[in-house]
Amino acid sequence: MNVNKCPLKYVISLCLTVWAAGALFAQPVVSSSDSAYGRALYKRIMRLNPDSLLRAHADPAVYQRTITAESGSDSIYSREDKRWFYIDRNEFHRVIAAGPSYDTYEYIYATYKGYFYHLSREKLLHEADLAEQAADKYPGDALRNEADYLRVWYNNLGRDSTVWIAEQQAAIKAFQRKGATWWALRVKGHLFQLTAGFGTSYPVAFATAEELIHDIDGLDCRQYPFNGNMYGDIGLLYYKFRDYEAAVPLLKKATRETPGFYFDDSNLKARNSLAIYYRQSGDRKRSDDYFISILQSPDTIYARAVYDAVALANLAHNLTRAGLYCEAIGLYELSLPIMISDNDYSFASGIAVGMAECYMGLDNWEWAKQWADTATAYIREHIHFINPHRARQIYPILAKYHQQKGDAATAGKYIDSLSMAHADYRDEFDAMLLMRTRQELLAEKNRSQHERLQQQQTAITRLVVFAVIAVLVSMLIYYLYHKKKAAYRELVEKNKRWADSDRLEQIIDPVSPNHTITEEKGEDGNRQQGPTEKDVELAARIHKIMVEGQIYRDNSLSLDTLSQKLEVTRETVSRAINRTTGKNFTRFLNEYRVKEAVRILSTGRNHTVNFDELAEQVGFNSRITFHRAFKQLTGLPPAEFKRNS
Repeated sequence: MNVNKCPLKYVISLCLTVWAAGALFAQPVVSSSDSAYGRALYKRIMRLNPDSLLRAHADPAVYQRTITAESGSDSIYSREDKRWFYIDRNEFHRVIAAGPSYDTYEYIYATYKGYFYHLSREKLLHEADLAEQAADKYPGDALRNEADYLRVWYNNLGRDSTVWIAEQQAAIKAFQRKGATWWALRVKGHLFQLTAGFGTSYPVAFATAEELIHDIDGLDCRQYPFNGNMYGDIGLLYYKFRDYEAAVPLLKKATRETPGFYFDDSNLKARNSLAIYYRQSGDRKRSDDYFISILQSPDTIYARAVYDAVALANLAHNLTRAGLYCEAIGLYELSLPIMISDNDYSFASGIAVGMAECYMGLDNWEWAKQWADTATAYIREHIHFINPHRARQIYPILAKYHQQKGDAATAGKYIDSLSMAHADYRDEFDAMLLMRTRQELLAEKNRSQHERLQQQQTAITRLVVFAVIAVLVSMLIYYLYHKKKAAYRELVEKNKRWADSDRLEQIIDPVSPNHTITEEKGEDGNRQQGPTEKDVELAARIHKIMVEGQIYRDNSLSLDTLSQKLEVTRETVSRAINRTTGKNFTRFLNEYRVKEAVRILSTGRNHTVNFDELAEQVGFNSRITFHRAFKQLTGLPPAEFKRNS
């Protein structure tokens, strides 16, 4: 299992480092109680029949899954796994389009690990395009989200880390804005694994880790199947920096008693790290229990035999500390072929160091030297898989060997090299680095918080200014409205008084009319001479029949019909009206009609008035004519008069 497939796996290789420090020249003293405990532990291990366990778990038949079935439209051969992987792309798109589901998680993850993992970057981006095209066949945005997810999945290859980190952070925010939480968490998980697993940017890794812990806290595996992996990987990050107080609770959250998914190794990986922690803490019973629990786990996961081999090698190291060197060598010999077949030469070099330690304990210095050289050869030939701190294990053995041979100068060189290796290790995983990383993270949070505070203050200032302007505008509108309302009411009251002015002297006195209409000129355009006595007498007769007979209500009333009622000529009526009032007949008649409308609208029951009916009631032929005459004589439309009456 190479580092590329599991970015944090090389942390497991730290499990064989602890015996190098403090044991440079003196063999550890093994007490009788240590030896008795070691023999009891060895019996526990052998009852599990580790040889047959490893052979059973190495059988590929144990791991057959849907993705390996010989069906589907495309296939790809994995040289690493030495088998074919198949994909039914239509089925894959259909499952994705149905939306995130715990029940389909294993099928989707197996497709990615079994098929997509082996694709080049160009082919992977092509798969994103195919998913985008297939999205038109299905409702919802699941396939489009998956296409976007694929585009940021492997877009880090061969590119500057600051660029792809920014791209993945932007993708996370984009998914969050759309409410695509499932995809946002997956991208965030990839960002964490890449920055933490390869040490690309520890500040980003810790910041992302804190966000992930907050995001997944309270979610069970059915809501988010990646819980175990996230807790385990974040716990391993804190473990690397020796922040055990933070690491141990997270690692325990990653463990489980029930079988997990085929590609979910979080349970076994977390148990291994907890076992190493308890060994370093001096609690060998709990350490051994965790290692044995790996062998007893019901998980049938991908590369399960590798984790069994890791557990056996660690148990072999514990037997070495108890002085059971031959028994430890037997377990190492079982584990080494598994690690070689998995191309994990980093861990294989650790096993070789353990073998050297055992032979050194048996005073077989030549074999110890050969195994130390084997460990060095693994490092030199497979450097791209190597934990860079394996030298901290090899140099003490070589220093002891050359001291035994009387070559003090060479032994001294290895001692100096060991000091440098320890310094390098402290520089990379020192607690001070963790503190500095957290300080950078805190500073970044403070900057972000300060920016958010400034944005909030700006927004509040704008809101206050807007509110003040809105209040002032509202007050102005309110003032103007009430001023207009008061003017309307004053005009209404003036028109009411005008409507009640039915005395003859008010009708025939054009100089001081009690209304708002200005005096008009005569029909010929010239100002008329004063009325004669006959004109006044006739005007009085006309006024009387208008008021008492209300003949103005007759919409057929005209100058001709009025002259016939009065038994005078049409011209005589027209001249009398014009000379006594200064108005033509139409305006003179409309005043009686509008006054009547004003009186009706001024009653307490005006809310029941219909304007069409009112127009007909007071003598107008149409609502339009009524509306025009009413506004001309009162200064207000009928509806406004009614509203303010």
